[in-house]
Amino acid sequence: MEHWESLQTILDFVLERVERTYLNYHKLLDELAAVEHPTRAHAERLKKHAPNNLVAYGYFFDQLTSPEWLSPLAAEGLFRRPAAPEREGDGIRFVSWPQSRYLRAMAESAPETVADIILTIPNTDNISVVTDLVQAACSMPPDQAVRLIDKAMGWADGPFPGLMLLPDALGKLISHLAAGGFVEEALCLTSSVLALRPPPDRDEDADAGLPMLNRPDAVLRDWEYKEIIRMRMPALVHAAGIEALRLLADLLEQALDVRQPRAQQEANARGILEDYSWIWRPDLAAGRRSDNEDVLNALVSGIRGAAHQVVREHPEALSDVVEELEARRWMVFRRLSLDLLREALNASAELACARLTDAAIANERGLEAEYLELLGAVFGNEANTCEDELLELIKGGPDTSKLREEVDADWYTRRWKWRLFAAAKEALPAEWL
Repeated sequence: MEHWESLQTILDFVLERVERTYLNYHKLLDELAAVEHPTRAHAERLKKHAPNNLVAYGYFFDQLTSPEWLSPLAAEGLFRRPAAPEREGDGIRFVSWPQSRYLRAMAESAPETVADIILTIPNTDNISVVTDLVQAACSMPPDQAVRLIDKAMGWADGPFPGLMLLPDALGKLISHLAAGGFVEEALCLTSSVLALRPPPDRDEDADAGLPMLNRPDAVLRDWEYKEIIRMRMPALVHAAGIEALRLLADLLEQALDVRQPRAQQEANARGILEDYSWIWRPDLAAGRRSDNEDVLNALVSGIRGAAHQVVREHPEALSDVVEELEARRWMVFRRLSLDLLREALNASAELACARLTDAAIANERGLEAEYLELLGAVFGNEANTCEDELLELIKGGPDTSKLREEVDADWYTRRWKWRLFAAAKEALPAEWL
């Protein structure tokens, strides 16, 4: 019993000293936070006499409401050591750094100073810190935020770009730069944020003849990838026009190259590669029924939206947009071109007729849905100048020379004509009905 009482006495003494020390530190931190016009001497006092830990600094920095502390703290090097992630076994925790929270809060009132400080902060893989810094950039005027573009590119290429709130912050920065007129920088950042993972190593000779498809993966998770395209691309398209469309088209081509290795790529007579998009994306407008679109479908949706937006905002660019789409190697781009021509039919009757009267396009299985929709729209349009030519094409029937032996040519011809006539039924001559 005597031993226990002695132990309690010692414990009470230690706790009293800890409490006294803790309260003294709190008094110091409160006193410093209340200084209206801090100097480097105040920052030095904080650095030398306050505990250098996240709890004490969090208590201090969260009280600051003025940007006047920025320069003194920077002079004392208090922004040079961002908090590192805490790793334990296979787990990782991204701890919050009080200094980056302060920079984020002050970015709007002192953007130039905050940008100067961010440029001096060493690179970190702490996503909590990086997210604060990206959000700070979004709060600055674009001419200050653009100074951080190299930093932002590095953050997007970091080891954990798809975690927590970082994807959303990077997406906002893209829109912020684009709206501020820094188009090239916004395009470069978009390219980094939407980058695809390198394709897996494969032995193409061993894969020859095997219908094996890879799943294209982005650095971001599918949902974040889709949301950045859906929410942030319109501002970039508005600012960059066809360049933004070209960026997305490049990414889709890369994704399709990953999906179908060279040994599995099949080209038609015109060198257009079959991607079977009419199977995995039967409706270009509706997308997938699931909210969780994969990379391929997200890019298709983004390209369709970008193409239509460019033409809405710049009708004179229609032929350039169609040319951009049709210059691509994969079938889905031809589908997107026909879909665009249908939506912009009043300005594209000539372009539409040129494609509808092309027998190779009319006979292409992968273009059937969009071809029929465009055909129906043209026959119901006053600007139609190719009705007679189209009716002759339908009357002449399809190309049956490449049908498999088990397919009945007569049945196939009747079916092909019936589908085209059905699409054009409103304008058919009475004797044809």
